[in-house]
Amino acid sequence: MPHSFVFTASTGESARMENVLFGDVYLCGGQSNMQFSVPAITNSTEEIKRAAEYASIRLFTVGQKTSSKVPLDDLQTIEQNWSVASAKTVAGNGGFGYFSAVCWIFGREVFDALGGKVPVGLINNNWGGTPVESWTTPETLAAGNVT
Repeated sequence: MPHSFVFTASTGESARMENVLFGDVYLCGGQSNMQFSVPAITNSTEEIKRAAEYASIRLFTVGQKTSSKVPLDDLQTIEQNWSVASAKTVAGNGGFGYFSAVCWIFGREVFDALGGKVPVGLINNNWGGTPVESWTTPETLAAGNVT
């Protein structure tokens, strides 16, 4: 069941959040194999059509316009704000689409396995062609824990 929230500051300013769900959230991150999008898969037409049946799955896509040698505390770019799953949010943004096929199918399968009773949030954070070291903290690399 979606919730609404209103936050009011002592200055009188307020903000409202609508259609908020509480459930499981998964981070899907990686290189080109994870970036491979829904419109590019073999059964894309059927998969894109099915997305409308999953209004309790929410999607978020991190932007790729940020590069840093050190971990950042905040996102610098967002490609797709939190959105309800639909044909547009799963496959929009032109030919290659917004959303990772692996992430989408994983999230849909988890949602179905939980009987459709637990909302699922999917964070799509992929960047093809990046070296694996880009996905690891400098401290981990310095400690030699990457194999």
